[in-house]
This record gives sequence, C-alpha cells and structure tokens, in this order.
Amino acid sequence: MNKNDNFLRNKSNIVSNDTCIEESNLINMLDKVYQYINRNDIDIEDLKEKYRNERDKVLSEVNSYTIERQNIWP
Repeated sequence: MNKNDNFLRNKSNIVSNDTCIEESNLINMLDKVYQYINRNDIDIEDLKEKYRNERDKVLSEVNSYTIERQNIWP
C-alpha cells in the first residue's frame, strides 16, 4: 500500500463520515458560512469561481492518479 492509497482511503472515510452529519448540524454550519459571507462582504460569484478552480484541480489530480494506476496495473 502506498501513500496515495492511504490518502484516497482517508478521503473515502471523510466522505462516509460527512454523510452521517445530522441535519441540525448541517443547518448550523451553513448558517455560520452565510454569516461569515455577509460579515466579510464576500462576493458570491468570486467564491463560486474559486470553488470551481479548486474542484477542477482536485478532479485533475484524481484523474492523473487513476491514469497512473491504470498504467501500473493493466
């Protein structure tokens, strides 16, 4: 098992744990995010663009890792 396998396994655990968040906790977290955005006068469109860029980076890394694994294990 290499470092990347551990990373993906940990990410998978995080996702599994996130799906178990109670609705009230999720609402509280979203409320805090909303308050933070308003308090700091954050541009929502700018935030969306940053999110898209970050998401694209992560997807690119995952795709690269997948291709790399396919090359190792034909």
